[in-house]
Amino acid sequence: MELSRREQEILAQIEGELTDKAKTLAATLNTGPVWRLRYSSLVRTGLGLAGLLVLGLVVVIVLGVQLLELGPLGLCILTAIVVVPWFVLACARVNHSEADD
Repeated sequence: MELSRREQEILAQIEGELTDKAKTLAATLNTGPVWRLRYSSLVRTGLGLAGLLVLGLVVVIVLGVQLLELGPLGLCILTAIVVVPWFVLACARVNHSEADD
């Protein structure tokens, strides 16, 4: 299907507007603030990360079994709530140390 000359002009105009907006968006994204995960120097060490994981799992055991009397599903959910942030911190530490190299 062939487009009329008017339709081709309209498409070219839309294309130009989209290109301009894409350039503006790219410039905005490149100059925007860089959000970095900030945490203490203890957390940045491997020993600190391992300690946080052990502490978190002890809290899971105490809260889940002793205080809340959760079943297996509840313990899984509580463990995920503790372990997932630990993985995020560990990945941030690894990525941060790779960037320093």
